[in-house]
Order: sequence, then C-alpha cells, then structure tokens
Amino acid sequence: MTGGKRKTARRQADPKGRPKGPWYGATVVFLLVLHLGLAFFSLKDESPTVDEFAHLPAGAYYWLSGDFSLYGKNPPLVKLWCGWPLLAAGAKVQTEDRYEEVGDWRPWVYGTRFMRDNRADYQRLFILGRLPNLVLSLGLGLVVLFWAKELFGPTGGLIALLAYGLGPNILAHARLVTMDLGMSLFWALTLYLFWRFLKTPKFGRAAWVGLALGLANLTKFSALLLLPLLPALWLLRVLSAPGEEKKRLFVRGLAGLAGSFLIALLVINAGYGFRDTPTDLRAMAATSRSLQTLAAGPLGSWSWPAPRDYLMGLDRQKKDAEAGVFPNYLNGEFSQDGWWYYFSYAWLVKTPAAVEAALILALGLGLVRRRTGAADLIFLGLPIALLWVVLSFFNQINAGLRYFLPAQPLIFVFLGSLGRVNWLTSWKRRAVVIALAGLLVMETLGAFPHYLAAFNPLWVKRSEARFHLLDSNLDWGQDLIHLKKFMDRRGLTKITLAYFGHVDPKIYGINYELAGATPTEAPVAVSANLVMGLPYLLTYVDPPVWVRPETFAWLWDRRPEAQVGYSILVYNLPK
Repeated sequence: MTGGKRKTARRQADPKGRPKGPWYGATVVFLLVLHLGLAFFSLKDESPTVDEFAHLPAGAYYWLSGDFSLYGKNPPLVKLWCGWPLLAAGAKVQTEDRYEEVGDWRPWVYGTRFMRDNRADYQRLFILGRLPNLVLSLGLGLVVLFWAKELFGPTGGLIALLAYGLGPNILAHARLVTMDLGMSLFWALTLYLFWRFLKTPKFGRAAWVGLALGLANLTKFSALLLLPLLPALWLLRVLSAPGEEKKRLFVRGLAGLAGSFLIALLVINAGYGFRDTPTDLRAMAATSRSLQTLAAGPLGSWSWPAPRDYLMGLDRQKKDAEAGVFPNYLNGEFSQDGWWYYFSYAWLVKTPAAVEAALILALGLGLVRRRTGAADLIFLGLPIALLWVVLSFFNQINAGLRYFLPAQPLIFVFLGSLGRVNWLTSWKRRAVVIALAGLLVMETLGAFPHYLAAFNPLWVKRSEARFHLLDSNLDWGQDLIHLKKFMDRRGLTKITLAYFGHVDPKIYGINYELAGATPTEAPVAVSANLVMGLPYLLTYVDPPVWVRPETFAWLWDRRPEAQVGYSILVYNLPK
C-alpha cells in the first residue's frame, strides 16, 4: 500500500473523525479570526441602525436603573451584554426621566437623549457596544463547528465553519447590537446540547440544556418555540430508538426535560433580577389577542412564575406580530398583512450562490447515500421547518430575513455532510467543494463592508435591490459615515438629505437641508426605503417629520447617479 493510500485508509478507519496533526486547529483559528476581522473592519464605519439606536442605550439604562420596561419588546440579555462597555467608557446615561408619556416611541426618545448627551463620543461608544456581540458570534461559530464535526467528521466541521464564518447574513448581524445573532446562538446551542443529552441522558447534560434554554428566552421571545420543539424531538428520538432503549430513553428524557424547563424558568427570573414575579395575567391588561385569550381562560387565574416585564414584553411583541407594525414590502408592493412566501423569497435572493449550490449538493448526497441517521438530521430539519411555518403563516411582520437567522446555523451544520471522507476520496469531488468554497470567498469579500445590503448576484443586482426587498434587508440607517466619505470624495460641502434612521447626520459632519416632496436641483441623497415609499417618522430633525409614501414620488422615474452603501440613493450630482 502506498503512503497516500495508507493515509486515506487511516482517515476512513477513524470512526470518531479525530483530526490528524496541527493543521486542523490552525485552520479553525484562521477561519474564526477571518470572521472576526471581516466583522470588525466593517462595523466601525457603520452608523447605528434603527434598532441599535434604542437597544444599546437601553442596555446601559438597565444596569443603572434595574428597570426593564424600556424597550421591553425584547428580553434584556443582549442589551445588558452589549451595554456594559458604555458604562466602563464613562458614557452619560440618564435614569431620572422614564419618558412614559410617548408610548411606543419611548425607546427612541430615550435614544435621542442619549445621543445628545454623548454627541462627541457617539460613534466610539457604539463601536465599543458592538464588540461584545462579536463574542456571541464566535461562540455560535464554535457550536456550528462542534456539531458538524460530531455528525460528519473533522472535514465536515471545517466546511460548516467556513460557510458560517463567511456568511454575509451572519456577518451583517454579528456586528450589530440587535437580538438576532444572540438568538441564533442560544437557539442552536439549546438544540445541540439537547441532541447530546439524548445520546447520553444524564442530569448534568440536562442542566446545560436548561441554562441554554433560559438564555435563549432572555434573548428573544421567538425562543418560546423551543418549548414544544424539544418534547417533539424527544418523542421522535424515543420512537426511533431500538426496543431495549425505548423505556430508558423515555424515562430519562422526560425527567431531563422537566429538569431543564425548571432551570430555564429560574434563569429567566434571574435575568430580570427576580423582580415582579410571579405575575397575574388578568391584572396585566394584555393588549395582544393571544394573551387576552389566555387571560380570559382557566389559565388566566394562575399566578405565572415569570417576571411581569417579561410577560408584558411578550404581549407587546405578540400584538405587533398579529397586526403588523409598518407596511411590509416585497417586489415593489406594500402590504399590511405580508406574504406567506416572503421569507422563502428573501432567503433565496440573499443567500450566497455558493451556499445554495452546496445545499442542493448536500441534499442530493443525503438522499442517495443516507449515511447519517434520520434521527440526527431531524434535529436540524424540524427546527428550520417550525421556524419557517411560524414566520410564514402566523406572523404579520415581513421586515427582514434576520427573523429567519436562527435557521442559518443549522443549514451550515448540514452542509458539513459534504465533508464525509468517503465522498471526498475522489479528486473531482474535492474540486467541487473547493470551487464552492472559493466562490463563497469571492462573494463575501465582494460584499465587504456592506453586508446588510448583500444579495445573491445570480438573482439580484445590488444596485437594483430596492425593487426586491427593503428595511433591514437593505436600508437600516447604516450608511451615514459612508455618505460623509462620499461627499468628501466628490467635493460636496452640503447636500439635501432624507435618510431612514434616527442618528443626527451632523454628528458625522454632514451639512444638509432636509429633502421633501418638493423637487430640487441641488445634490440630493435619499434612503432607498423612503424613495420606494416606506412611511417613517424622521426624529433627527426638530420637530420630527412624518415621511408619507408619496413624498418622494418625484424620484420614482429617475435613475440615481450614485449609491452610497447601496442604501442611500444620490441624485443631481454636479458634472
């Protein structure tokens, strides 16, 4: 046997897929550093996005006040995690005025106060606040790596990590103080730990599941889907177990589920400082149909062992999901109810071509070879399917692919099936995987640093992306700094501007007049959302100005002469 054949035989004969030599660890470190580098060097020149504007100041406010009602539509974990660097950096954080009289706009009114109090250091504070989210992204990358490696071997782990680390949608949200990346981490971590628990059902492993489940529910309310999902996965695993293992897995799995749910409940209460718990639903004055129905039924008489702020935030979020918030947009049309196929379309046009091709290849190989047990693949497929069904049919908010982000890491883990050693023995097959990896590198580097506006070039030309999707898919208020750099390059000392966001453009030295419904011959820059007719309240001017759908109708038939970060359209540039 030649040396090359002996090496192949040893790789195939290793049932646990243990890596050989130092190259494996070095490759993992390289991919993680590359991911963090792309994220960091693209975040520092992005102005605070619409949600960040309120999320980050709220996190600092929580630390000083202990009041979690500010921006309570999301649980506090990520805001707390990202808010502490502001306190360490000496940011001015007011706690005496709660701004309750402005209702749902309270977080943005408070964010405006924070901006004005910290004007000189505003961008630096947001850079510091974004850095902790990179740690969460690093953790999610390791979950993807370990899970894919256990399923498909070391090469599968590297393929999954590569797809994750260079995923433009992951990079877009890894850099922002929002809930989506954190939710993706704790969603995937809970499923991974539960998968390992069912393989060896011990109390210690169940405790880790409970901790991850609690952290997921402290990150985003959509983590409540894990409560029915975990029992369903347990029952499917019991049904697929050999006869002699069914009883053992049933008993220990049931006990582990009960224990993990209790631990998760304890973690949720701890996250809110054990304040205002338990809660009487009927005394809470719910506004969503879901919680009103629950409060009116037999369960409404219970004292629910959850913090009041948690349940009130859930109620507000459910109300938005039931009725919508702003008009949804897809392919040039607006709708208050949205479209059942919105997230399927958004995933198709915003997922790199290399990932889509790899997924088709992995699905084909899975159907043909059936090497991985169905019970293992259900842990990847069922959560994706559940999330898609809920978002598509029980949700009125079509504001961005980011809501589907927790499904992405599970897809990357499945792509690790391309790393099966027996499939990669052929050099032609290895060449296919290497070519797909190279294509992904090209797509990701080509999208730098504008990852929020990244689209699959096979389906959408980025300069025309506004005709397909808006909001957090393209224009989330991130490009003020890039606009200032554009003005400096073109020698523009002043511009007529209307941008979708809340940060005062003057913070970045942008000298502007507010653009409106009156046509102008001066250079004018307008956010893609506003040009296409998405209504919004501009709060960075005093008094605030409501932009109506037809405000920029005079630009509808005109082609922009330049685009800044693909989210700001520029017209009437001097020759």
